[in-house]
Amino acid sequence: MAVRFSFYYAAIFLAVGIHLPFWPAWLKYRGLDAAEISLILSVGVWMRAFASPLIAHFADRSGAHKKIIMISAGGGAAKPTMFLINDTQLINETFLEDLNNILNTGEVPNL
Repeated sequence: MAVRFSFYYAAIFLAVGIHLPFWPAWLKYRGLDAAEISLILSVGVWMRAFASPLIAHFADRSGAHKKIIMISAGGGAAKPTMFLINDTQLINETFLEDLNNILNTGEVPNL
């Protein structure tokens, strides 16, 4: 059981550790100012602050703890990620090609 928890936490913190340091720089590159970037970064924290107690309250009231945990875990793992980029936002078309290559193959071009 301890090994499973170790892998779980390693996966979570690896994803956050890779994503979080570079996302603000990418948002700044996309033309957002500091206030907009801080708002985007704070949305996830605020969602966790309010959603966690609500879901825990519902789980305690219904008594279906295991079912709610399984639904939450499955929903978090199965959610698709979508990037909304239109033609007017593209500064350099190779950026979109590089992003497509990273998402499809996992390889970083020109590295």
